[in-house]
Amino acid sequence: MYATERLSCGSGSAAAHFAYREGMRETNVYRTGSGMIFRVSEGGEGHLAVETLQEEAWIPAALGVIGLRVAPTTSRLTAKQVLRLPV
Repeated sequence: MYATERLSCGSGSAAAHFAYREGMRETNVYRTGSGMIFRVSEGGEGHLAVETLQEEAWIPAALGVIGLRVAPTTSRLTAKQVLRLPV
């Protein structure tokens, strides 16, 4: 797994924005074929959380959304694409 550098933008983890150091190739942010953007994060004890981007805010989503990562029409966003998203 790749190390990340967390940039805080606002309060709470829902407002956190993750940028990846130069040379990183993978993010935990995805776009489905229908255009839904979601991100997956892992807590300190290994708990997974998922949020979807709705308008300009990250909203907690059902854990079942995590399964969309492996759908053939879902793609992982690049670090450059992630940096363009709202925080």
